[in-house]
Amino acid sequence: MKKVIYVISLLLLMFIIGLAVMASTAEKEYHIAREIDIHAASGFVFSCLASLEQMHKWSPWAELDPDMEVNILGNDGYPGAILEWSGNDKVGKGELKLVQKLPFQRVETHYTFFEPYKSEMDSYIEMGTSYGTTHVIWGITGKNNFITRLYMAFTNKDMNKLMGKDLERGLENLKTMAQERLYKAENERLVREQQKLDAAQSTAE
Repeated sequence: MKKVIYVISLLLLMFIIGLAVMASTAEKEYHIAREIDIHAASGFVFSCLASLEQMHKWSPWAELDPDMEVNILGNDGYPGAILEWSGNDKVGKGELKLVQKLPFQRVETHYTFFEPYKSEMDSYIEMGTSYGTTHVIWGITGKNNFITRLYMAFTNKDMNKLMGKDLERGLENLKTMAQERLYKAENERLVREQQKLDAAQSTAE
């Protein structure tokens, strides 16, 4: 009996060591970034980044649960403001904090995840405009805990594969949102000009 317990204990120890070795092969820190060109001036793009409420509208994770509960604390649009969310198993529970905002240049935020697992990551968005086109870079940085490293080792995936598609989808959402605002503003301008022309013709008659 003692021999059986000894063998089981030895196998269990070897298994634990094996897991630790596997986890050690995965990256401990990550920096992922994606970029996109948006055919709209910086003002239209930045209007989508000006507050946590606006950023939530194009967030790729908000799409995963349209019925998630969202609550904003503090003065939204200013550093220190926090967006709390709670939703289904895909989005879990957490908060997004606005850390820094440099108009038409850069926005920094910090994510804290509580469910389905505890984790944190920093996020930044940089932008620059040239000839009516705004180039946007969205990046995230953070550290992988033991469970995450173990998962990546088993699945042969890294954070770039796991999160890269989300960043790309979010940037596409941002592009659509900013360009729709540009088209709306342009249509409103054309309507105003037409109204002025109509008024001038009516006066001439």
